[in-house]
Amino acid sequence: MKKINIMTAAVLAASFGLVGCGGGGGAGTASASAASTTVQGTAVDPELIGAIVCLDNNGDNVCDSVSVKTNMDGKYSITVNTSDIEAGTTLLVQGGYDRVTKMPFVGTMTAMIDENSDLAKQMITPLTTLVYERAMAVPETMEEAQQEVADLLGLTYDEVQANMLKLTNNAALKAAMAMQQAAELAAEANDTRAFYQAMADRKWDTYNDNLSGLMTYAAGDLDNAKKLKVQYFTQAMDMMNGYWIQFNTEYNVMSVEQIQEMIAEGKTYSQIASTMLTDMISGEDEMAAFVTEHLLLAAGVSQDIIDQVMNTTIVDDARIAIDTSFTVMITIMGDYEDEIKAQLDSNASEAQTKYDAIMDQLEAKKSEFESASQE
Repeated sequence: MKKINIMTAAVLAASFGLVGCGGGGGAGTASASAASTTVQGTAVDPELIGAIVCLDNNGDNVCDSVSVKTNMDGKYSITVNTSDIEAGTTLLVQGGYDRVTKMPFVGTMTAMIDENSDLAKQMITPLTTLVYERAMAVPETMEEAQQEVADLLGLTYDEVQANMLKLTNNAALKAAMAMQQAAELAAEANDTRAFYQAMADRKWDTYNDNLSGLMTYAAGDLDNAKKLKVQYFTQAMDMMNGYWIQFNTEYNVMSVEQIQEMIAEGKTYSQIASTMLTDMISGEDEMAAFVTEHLLLAAGVSQDIIDQVMNTTIVDDARIAIDTSFTVMITIMGDYEDEIKAQLDSNASEAQTKYDAIMDQLEAKKSEFESASQE
């Protein structure tokens, strides 16, 4: 792993006016004489619940000091010594759960602390991760790296440091989802950072207007199976681009999750494309079925029980497709209690037992999410 040398750290700190922490900014407030500053922000992939945000003092992708957990909105607040900021300390985020998919977050995202960014409030996202790795790879200032990432993705400078879920321009969300999911497909032992480092190396100039080409290049040293997975994913994301704007953010995120799961199952690109066109893109009923199964799996419900639940009218309920929350799932399961029990077992007592077990699992997972940031 490339570490931050003293000269590079000084350049990076100076590029955002951090030396001495004299300038107040959106990420925190401090005076020239203060020994520390409070950095606040959000971890987004989408928002990560109960994820660890910590300081990496030497660029080795390991938490060295001070860690906090993100709350239900993915927000965090962490106190950082001004001397650490001046030395180029990096923020890391690891673990936790994706607010939309309810699946564990895989890998690591990074960001260099930008105290002067009022827009960012110090976001930690796939985009800030690529900015950081590009600055390390060249090396160059964070400002230069951020502009390069903006140019690559067709974004403005500020959009790279924003919460991409809140932007009207969905290009940032598409790019972030594509990079992180491709990194997870390519990862060895959850080391997603290696994929971002490969994207950020000097070969960047060959693909400076082609994100798909850059991601495919980054997978070039992988075994053929992993390389194909990344290639299929980038092709599928390119296809999604023409349909993306039709749906809300959660629908899009779950669509990307379905692409990744199909690839992980070993499906070919033609099979993925067919499913995308007939299921994800064509209607809410198909997405409602996918979200139903996904939430039940995330709650720990066994596949044989899920298969039976999927045969009820619950999968036609559009509320599922537009709100991937356990609260909504619990409500819908209650609305269709009789239909679900009829499908689960012909014996009324056994059906009630199975139904109650599913509801208990959903309630337990809901409580786990709500308490994740309080541990």
